Amino acid sequence: MELSFVIKALQRRWWVIVLFALLGAIPGTLIDTSDDSRFESAALLLVSPPSDGDIVFVNDPDRYLQGQLVVLQSLSLAQQVADTIGDPNAADVFTNTQFRQQTDSDIVEVTAKADTRERAVLIAQTYIDLYIANEIQRASDAQAPDVARFEAQLTEKQAQLTEVNAFIQSELLPYQGPNSVVPDPATIVPQAASDRELLTDEIRAQRLGVPDEVINGIYFLTTTIWETVPRLFRDIVHAASRSFG
Repeated sequence: MELSFVIKALQRRWWVIVLFALLGAIPGTLIDTSDDSRFESAALLLVSPPSDGDIVFVNDPDRYLQGQLVVLQSLSLAQQVADTIGDPNAADVFTNTQFRQQTDSDIVEVTAKADTRERAVLIAQTYIDLYIANEIQRASDAQAPDVARFEAQLTEKQAQLTEVNAFIQSELLPYQGPNSVVPDPATIVPQAASDRELLTDEIRAQRLGVPDEVINGIYFLTTTIWETVPRLFRDIVHAASRSFG
């Protein structure tokens, strides 16, 4: 087929070339417009299992993080974010925010899209701020009974110490004169002095029994070792795979 024949055929059907050129340009124009109208902001959030929690994620270290992803992806948190930034459309905030766990890590990537760069940054940062605030409040509420019990015990010990000190002072009054030497309370009121030492001494006055040692061992096993060793092993594997392939 000669070149002149092809050129003459294209000249007779010039409108076909124009049509295909227009059809090819329209999708590109639409894509460019869509990309230019949206801004994206990414933020990183470290989500680690609580070191003093009652639940130990030993068999699946990622189970806690997966549960927290559900919290992050919830509509209720999106509503909180919308209320905080003054956006009446929580569904839009919910739809345009994505959460992804980085491979072999406790880091979650929060990606928010918005019409402006500042708004995208604000949404991503507000998500992180509210999540941390909610977790602090949740931990505080969970620890509230233990804190209240500890404060009650502390108040009781303080009352006992005040009573013992008052008794010792009253027993030493006869020895408090201008030229008197105040004796050691242990020689005058040995039981009261011993009680005060038990209330104030940081060193245990009695040796721990077997049940106490078992309780201490279980505490460190369930709150420290089981939680730390799997995470340490996972970090070593991740570091080795990144360094040596």
